[in-house]
Amino acid sequence: MTLLALAVPLACGFLLVRLLLPARRFLWLSLSLGAGLGMGIASCLFFLALMMGLPVVVLAAVEAAGLGGLVVAWKRLARPPEEAGEDRGNRVVAVGFALSLALALAATVWRLSSAPHGHWDAWAIWNLRARFLARPGQWRDAFHSLLVAHHPDYPLLIPALIARCWRYAGESAAAPAMVSVLFSLATLGVLVSGIALLRGKTAGQMAGLVLAATLFFWKETA
Repeated sequence: MTLLALAVPLACGFLLVRLLLPARRFLWLSLSLGAGLGMGIASCLFFLALMMGLPVVVLAAVEAAGLGGLVVAWKRLARPPEEAGEDRGNRVVAVGFALSLALALAATVWRLSSAPHGHWDAWAIWNLRARFLARPGQWRDAFHSLLVAHHPDYPLLIPALIARCWRYAGESAAAPAMVSVLFSLATLGVLVSGIALLRGKTAGQMAGLVLAATLFFWKETA
């Protein structure tokens, strides 16, 4: 259910970026940028709905209408994809990148299974604020002066997105975990696809291998 709650923002973000970057060679960059853009827009819409006192069903209708409008716009306005010369890259680098990513994801899943609510910043700042935002009558308590040690001034992008998932699919540790992994994969995707466009697939995969093999990056993800 949490994945379904995130599917609409991911699709909206992807379609928005594809309207700007229609060429076939921008597909992976569009997926990565679209993930962050879509989740950011969903977070802002959720907080606006809280401020206006709108029920979640109205928010869902607005998001569905937005997705429908983007699908229509993409079909009507998207230019034919440009063909690009095939760049197979270096197979050894590609295999190394794939293995590094697989091991990193496995380690992240293991960390999440052993600490499903994350560590200090996760449950003391982001998820704590998300729990207030997930309750319509209590969302203003997320800014209470008693929470001064928990950084009430921090931006609400992550907490509002998690709260939105909880309102749609029920509270569970899966929502913050999935949001964290999606943002990390999108970050990796922007790096790999961006450098691949500028310097070729091998260079992009080498950059991805370096980040995927950086333990601190995945530790922060979990």
